[in-house]
Order: sequence, then structure tokens, then C-alpha cells
Amino acid sequence: MFQSRANSKPEKKSPSPLFSSGQELANLAVSSGLLEQSWAKISELYNELNQNETIRWRSYQESNFLIIAFGTSPFWTTQLLKEEELVPSTSLPQFQFLCSKSSSSFSIHKAAATLFGHLHDQLVNLKTQVEQFEGQFKDRTRLIITGHSLGGSVASLFTLWLLDSINQRDKEKDKSVIKHTLCVTFGAPLLGDKGFQEAISCSSLWNSCFLHVAANQDLVPRLFISPHNPNAMDIDSQTGPYKPFGTFLLCSASGCTCVEDPDAVSELLEAMGLETAGIQNPNEAWQIFDYGKPVKCLMSIVNIKGLAQLGELTVDTLRAGIILQLEAIGVISIQQNSGSRELIAKMEKDCLLKKKKAFDSSKKLNDMKIYGQSRMV
Repeated sequence: MFQSRANSKPEKKSPSPLFSSGQELANLAVSSGLLEQSWAKISELYNELNQNETIRWRSYQESNFLIIAFGTSPFWTTQLLKEEELVPSTSLPQFQFLCSKSSSSFSIHKAAATLFGHLHDQLVNLKTQVEQFEGQFKDRTRLIITGHSLGGSVASLFTLWLLDSINQRDKEKDKSVIKHTLCVTFGAPLLGDKGFQEAISCSSLWNSCFLHVAANQDLVPRLFISPHNPNAMDIDSQTGPYKPFGTFLLCSASGCTCVEDPDAVSELLEAMGLETAGIQNPNEAWQIFDYGKPVKCLMSIVNIKGLAQLGELTVDTLRAGIILQLEAIGVISIQQNSGSRELIAKMEKDCLLKKKKAFDSSKKLNDMKIYGQSRMV
């Protein structure tokens, strides 16, 4: 989970920031207009998309912002998402830059890799366009790469490809470009395995460039987690071979929260699925989820509830923070059952064990504030 650390000193402090900043960052992302603007461009793209097309992209330049949107046709999306096959890094020469001594191999969702390959020649030209845009606006550049469902997967792959290109230049000079680059996906499936997740997460700067929005009513983000996909292979954990990376903005009608820890993301996606399993219409499971209404709903939701509403649970601020986030994404209510209590206890234990390894989200919070101040007008 996110942990805000204004002073990076090794002193012992209350563990509450481990969870409290998750909703702060989520509210900041929503109030900045970032999600609304990104989804608006995806909607425009869908209106232009020919149903016979597999995938389409379009760039939108606004002032010193460049927004690049990716979308796939509903028909091809439902067909391709039924295939969970992974393709190894040995078959992905364009992503060999992700290999290192600590992460020598990885695998990516075959459908996403195929769609990226289908657009390769166009994306070469797009990358040149982005470089020209960066040269024009320099440190004032704001680059948003966005996509929905499998379009989000391709958006993530293009972002990685672009980050490597930026990294090949003067590294110190181009750090500001990377900091002002953000990939926002809506309802995208998990993209790769543990090796893929580790290859990205080893760079906190790269990892912070990805914000994945997932609604509790959307099946796709949790599709490749074993309980929701009976064909998913169980390699090293109950959640299967696919692992999340980046930051996840999980949302429901009750609110939203941000989560960065990969294991916590997997657990929460699974919990969200179990919570909505009984009320979701099976006939709608494969329909493409429209994020327009949830995004508008989040814009109108009042700030998170105060800790006082948790009664005696406020004695333990870490536990209270966990409960607030689970409530925000519709996983539990204040009246908890045995299952939700077990989930809270497990997350509390995991959080404490990982405290020393927790990600520093303060830099990304500052970056998000830059977007909020700019408002993408």
C-alpha cells in the first residue's frame, strides 16, 4: 500500500500512513480531472472505431498536454480476453530491455503482445511524434497515455517502450520527462507474470508511471486471477501466474482508494469479485464495462469518512485505515462478517511484515498534484 514519508528517517512511527494515503491519492487523482479527461478521449475514440477493426489509437494535443488513447472493438475484446496464454520474453525482442540480472525472464499476455505487434509500425511513428512534442515543450510536457480493457494493456506496453527510449538519452536530463509521463488504464486485465512485475517494480520511477483504474463491477481486471478464471494456472500462489504492477485505483459506488503493493492488489481484486459475485448478472459478465458513470460518480462523492465513524476500531489506526479502504471499494461494510474480519487481519499482518519494504509514494503524490494544478485545460 502507499506510505507517505515526508522525512525518510529510519525512526519508528505510527503505521497509519501505510493505508491513509491510499484514499488521499485516489481522491487527488479524481479531483484533478485526470480520470475524466482520459475517459473522455477514450469515448471519442470508441465513437470513431469501426467494429471490424481490432484496435485503434489516436493522439490529442491540448496546450502542453499530449493524450494518446488506445481502444479495441468490443467484439474482438471479448474474443481475445477468453485466451489467457502468456508469451515468454524470448519471443518479445522489442521488450528485451526489461531483462536484467535480477529478472532474467518474464512473460506477457499473448493477446496484448499480438495487438502491440499489429500496431508496431504505427507506434514507431507515434514515438517520433511524442519525441517531437517533448522537444517542443521540454520540461512543461504532460504526456498521458490511456486505454480501456485490452486497449489499456497496449497503452501500458507502449508506455514501457517509450520509457526505455527516454532512458536511452541523457538520463538526468530526461528524468523530468518520465515524471510527467503517466499511463492511465481503465478496466485492463493483468498484463504479465511475476517476472514482468518485478522487472517494472525494480524502478520506482517507472512503476510510478502507471495508474490502473478498476471498478468492482468490472470482471476484466480480475479475469486472470484464479478464482475468477478456472483455467488459470496455479504456479506459485492462489492468484495464478499473472501479477499486477504500478498503482491500482480501485473504485465502487462508495468511493475509491489507491493500492500499490502487488500482493494487496491481487487480494483486493479477488475480494471485490467475491463481493459482487452474487449480484452481477452472468449475462453481463463479458460486456465491456463503461467507466463514464463511475468516474462521474467519483467526482461527486464527498471526501472519505472520518475515523470517528469506526467507533472503537479507531484504537488501532492501521486496522482502521484498512477498513476505510475496504469500505470505499465496497468489499466490506461496518458490520463485518467472519470472512471480512479474516481479510482485514491478513492484510494487517502482511502490511506490517512489508513495512520496511513499503514503496515511497510521496514523489508520486507530488507528481499527481502537478496534474491536478494543470487541470488539463
